Amino acid sequence: MSKLMFAVLLGFVVAGCAVPAPKVLPVARPFPIEICVIENPRIRQGFLDAYQSALEAKGFHVRIVPPSGAVGDCALFSRYTADWNWDLAVYLKSAMIWIYSDEHRVAGQAIYNTGYFKLGMYASAKDTVTELVDQLFPGTVTAP
Repeated sequence: MSKLMFAVLLGFVVAGCAVPAPKVLPVARPFPIEICVIENPRIRQGFLDAYQSALEAKGFHVRIVPPSGAVGDCALFSRYTADWNWDLAVYLKSAMIWIYSDEHRVAGQAIYNTGYFKLGMYASAKDTVTELVDQLFPGTVTAP
């Protein structure tokens, strides 16, 4: 009986250590070929680099716009934020990405949060951002 109790307890511990799946509202197809990303200077540059790279891998032409820049001619534009934490190493604790249509309506969003003491929390930020972009934009962008 003690082996069964140990196995059940171990199962609860392992399940509690998994990083929760991101909450994603995908963007409806078709996607325009260009997306404007409004730079957030308060967030580590590595996040923007990973985000731009993931969008380009999907086939987007990415235009980085300064925070005070105009996005009026962008069919899609994006804002993002991210928080980093330290626990033996620096890791991406949470991230939010919003995609807006040219009517300034939310067209999609992704929310990622590791929580605390999770086994997968040290995954690379680039891999996490790529996963979020893949879920936000299923498929690839194709030229009209």
